[in-house]
Amino acid sequence: MKLRREPRPPVHPRGFAFTVRRELKRILSRRFHMVFLILLPCLGFAAMLLIFHRELVRGLPVAVCDMDGTATSRLVIREMGAAPSMRIVQQVDSPQEGMRLMRRGEIYAYLFIPKNFESDAKRGHRAAAVAYYNSQWVLPGNMINKDLSNISSALSTAFEAKLRRHAGEPRAAVVALAHPVAIDGHALFNPYLDYRYFLTTALLPSILQICILLATIHTFGMELKNGTADIFLAGAKDNVVVAVAGKLLPFSVFYALFGLGMVSFLFRYLGMPLRGGFGTVCLATVLFVLAYQAVGLLFIAVLGNFRLAISLAAVYAAPAFAFTGITFPILGMPLFAKIWGGLLPLTWYLKFLVRYGFHGASLAMAMPDLAAMLVFLLVCPAIAVPILAHRLGTPSQWGEL
Repeated sequence: MKLRREPRPPVHPRGFAFTVRRELKRILSRRFHMVFLILLPCLGFAAMLLIFHRELVRGLPVAVCDMDGTATSRLVIREMGAAPSMRIVQQVDSPQEGMRLMRRGEIYAYLFIPKNFESDAKRGHRAAAVAYYNSQWVLPGNMINKDLSNISSALSTAFEAKLRRHAGEPRAAVVALAHPVAIDGHALFNPYLDYRYFLTTALLPSILQICILLATIHTFGMELKNGTADIFLAGAKDNVVVAVAGKLLPFSVFYALFGLGMVSFLFRYLGMPLRGGFGTVCLATVLFVLAYQAVGLLFIAVLGNFRLAISLAAVYAAPAFAFTGITFPILGMPLFAKIWGGLLPLTWYLKFLVRYGFHGASLAMAMPDLAAMLVFLLVCPAIAVPILAHRLGTPSQWGEL
């Protein structure tokens, strides 16, 4: 057990205010707290914003193998180069060279245009240009496949219309036959296909929840690890509820302000659409912060081991983004993944943010999401506080790593 670095507090003054002041001194005197409070969230937010500063995926490197060398094949290449997702970086002489570039990871796709491509198209035969793309990377593969499909559809329609016009069919009939069935689609939400709407709004809270969880476990775990639990309790007049509330308050205030700054940045600076009330979104953000503090309190109370609690928190929070339903729909997940996602306050917060903030659903429809976060806030401390009171008052459980 480590020796204490602080004396037992005097009889007066003690209580909630004393506990808060003591925690503030600890925060300001320890580099770890400053890193987790300020540096790590700021660096994480900055990294996400730098990665997703572009609204769309653009300029993915691709290659072309043109064995036809005609005006039609060059038209296909120009259309491919004009597609927003692709940038032609090389024209290769053989399909084998294109495949070699893909295996080396230098390109995401290459297009092979065979000989007689133009002559087949002019004779009305099927002219096939073969595209190879790497679908191991789901996002780049889908983007390239979508643009290639659009290019193919547009060129096919143009050739068909040209052949029919040459055959003497009237223009109106040609246009009708070129598009016999048309879908008038309207994107209700995120019509610009902006990836900041899709990912940034989820990744920033994901970073914040990790910081909140680890900071909460650390601040209580160090009291047990350093054997200062009795000093901690004495400063709160041996009232564990006052001790827990006083210790968490500085972190609650800071992370709540950080979270409010996060939503202000998303809706005010990045210009993401806010169809719900900003005050209600701020309230949900504060509830999100408190819910994760409650979860961290439960971890350290139940385990009573600082190192084990930190390890469990990392397993719990690090992959949380994958279980929230942002990138993969919850309805399509197996039961285990659905349960994991339901045990994350992050899932309910993002549901609320998307449903109420972006989609403009009524507060009544989004109320279950707020209620779920409130359950974490009420149930976790109800379980954790009695257990933590026992651990703080039992010297045999101090000094654990």
